[in-house]
Amino acid sequence: MRVPGSVAGRSTTLKAMFSMAPPHLRKVALAALVVAVGLALRVFLLRSGFGDLNGDEAYAGLQSLGVLRDGRFPVVIDGNVYSAVIEAYLFSPVLVFAGGSVVVLKMLFVGMWGVAAVATRGAARRLIDRRAAALAGALIWLAPGAMMVLSTRAYVCYGLGLAVAAGTVWATAVVADQPTPAPRASAAVGFLAGLGFYIHPMFITVLIPVVSVAALVHRRQLRRWWLPAVAAAFAANVPFIGWNAANGWPSLQSQLYPPGSYLDRLTGFITGLLPRGFGLRTFDGRWVFGKPLGVLIYAVIIGAVVYGCVVLVRGGRRPSRWIVPVALISCLPLMAMLPHLIYVLDGRYTILP
Repeated sequence: MRVPGSVAGRSTTLKAMFSMAPPHLRKVALAALVVAVGLALRVFLLRSGFGDLNGDEAYAGLQSLGVLRDGRFPVVIDGNVYSAVIEAYLFSPVLVFAGGSVVVLKMLFVGMWGVAAVATRGAARRLIDRRAAALAGALIWLAPGAMMVLSTRAYVCYGLGLAVAAGTVWATAVVADQPTPAPRASAAVGFLAGLGFYIHPMFITVLIPVVSVAALVHRRQLRRWWLPAVAAAFAANVPFIGWNAANGWPSLQSQLYPPGSYLDRLTGFITGLLPRGFGLRTFDGRWVFGKPLGVLIYAVIIGAVVYGCVVLVRGGRRPSRWIVPVALISCLPLMAMLPHLIYVLDGRYTILP
């Protein structure tokens, strides 16, 4: 009987010490705990079957190694007509030094997911408050289900695209709330949105609704909003446009699309993509907690999101309060316009909504 008592005593002592610590130390401790848990979950996944390197990841590593080792400077993924390979340049020095280590490759992309969590925290703090910002950042870092698996994949575009999308929300919130937009702030929005498009065109399904809020607020501001924003978006895509011009504009040529209608894609997002992204369904389609309970949890999550949007809209008068609701309402219908997003089995496209 003495052991449980001693354990309980130590627990009480730790709680007392935590409550007596200065507020900033408590915040640091909680942040460190969140980071540690997220890293532990990813290490667990990397040591499991989910950690095996697939073909797409291997090619991402080869392109990154090729920058410094072979002097190859790709603009888009080789064999593709879109999708930037910015990560290849960012990670090339580390990968070359590490001898092409698979673990290092994957952890670099995990680090990019961490950058996305920090950017999300900044955007949420600009839109709401510090507490909501901490929660938003933690939710990205401790993403459930398919999103956690995706964060360990060495896939170009995803982690970086998420970070840029969050940065666009942040920058757009600043501009939307300005009575008269500052040209530099407008250019920042345009550059980030343009960069998101260059990273992968699928991100326009989020970026267009986000930026539209600021565009509506400042619709008459030609010199202070439209010109700097459009010029910066164009500047972000100069490599992509130049590559297309040099190669006969392959990105504008007709492509083979997978079968499926607009309604098929929209239905797939609701019944397959989002449940996988929330960790309620496995990759093979099984409901983790059984279908009845899983559907109930799914409904509660959606209800919580709707409630959060209502609170956000009613909680102030700033134009930026509309950014998240508009993006969430518009995203899935816009996603359904892109035929390639019909594939929902691995849940990767949950990164968009």
